[in-house]
Amino acid sequence: MQILDTSESGDSGTVHFRAIYRVGRGWGFLEESSSFVREQGRWYYLRGDTSEGQLKPGRNDPCPCGSGRKYKACCL
Repeated sequence: MQILDTSESGDSGTVHFRAIYRVGRGWGFLEESSSFVREQGRWYYLRGDTSEGQLKPGRNDPCPCGSGRKYKACCL
């Protein structure tokens, strides 16, 4: 999971993240922009706007599996 952006204003906040997962021999992603509210010092999830799609890494991109190797030398 990658945290792409966060923001906080008073007692409300947002987190934008992307989760990568395996789909057969390929890769997919779920991206969400989540809204939170702080009540009595604790953060609570309110809602999220999500999108999903197919991840198409290039041969020289880092492998989505998280190994740190290039895609062509790892999971291609």
